[in-house]
Amino acid sequence: MLKAACEGKLVPTEAALARAEGRDYETGAALLAHVLAERRAKWAGRGKYKEPVAPDVSGLADLPERWCWVTIEQLTSLVTSVSRGWGEFYLPAISVTR
Repeated sequence: MLKAACEGKLVPTEAALARAEGRDYETGAALLAHVLAERRAKWAGRGKYKEPVAPDVSGLADLPERWCWVTIEQLTSLVTSVSRGWGEFYLPAISVTR
């Protein structure tokens, strides 16, 4: 089921919905560019910014139309497990909004 979900086979993809509605939509690459630009802007003045490493997509499966591969580092700045009551011992999460 997870494989089908990651391949865009469980529900209509945004591409299919947009075509049916006669509209355009933001691609995965464009959304990632917005996320990374906002993160860089928020980092300004706090020293040298380290760009997150992009994934090596050689050998990876093809993705649905206008999707893109990303690394967890490109999407998050802190990964933690606060569901087990340890939240008070971790740094506060940094959210990325548009």
